[in-house]
Amino acid sequence: MRPYLDDALREKKREGVAAEANKWPTAHLTWKLDHYSSRSDLRGKRAEVENALAKAMNTWAKVSKLRFTKTTSSQANIKIGFYTGDHGDNAAFDGRGGVLAHAYEPHWGMLHFDDRESWSTTAQSGRTGLDSVALHELGHILGLGHSANPKSVMYPYYTVPKTTLGQEDIQRIQALYGAPIR
Repeated sequence: MRPYLDDALREKKREGVAAEANKWPTAHLTWKLDHYSSRSDLRGKRAEVENALAKAMNTWAKVSKLRFTKTTSSQANIKIGFYTGDHGDNAAFDGRGGVLAHAYEPHWGMLHFDDRESWSTTAQSGRTGLDSVALHELGHILGLGHSANPKSVMYPYYTVPKTTLGQEDIQRIQALYGAPIR
């Protein structure tokens, strides 16, 4: 099992589930891929990377009132980037085989991927699924803490790629933002 991020200091635990963070004051969020990967395994695949990110966002949007819009504005709510080592947020990456990514609670809106990892936008053996990790990290950006349930997307370890939300994930996001209007 590999951790998404060892963020025990960032979360307050209660009864095996992290306390929920604040939520965004709006359900319509903008996002931008702010700092692209320099790795050869993603070179020339920016559109595929952005599609994987959009897919993860749409997974949360389908079960809630949340909506996500890609923007080129520097004022995007969610800024996404690929970084290595110390990259200025006091949470340095440790290189391939360690921490995969980290994200910060609402209002910070930063999602960072370790650029030394071997990422894939498709199911490939030996590579880490970008869409699965993005789905988990977006949960943090939306205000969700970790779950003790291994079936939850918010389980703190990357064991098998998860691209669908569990019932607990759905209940928790709807508690923050409401169910979708049908």
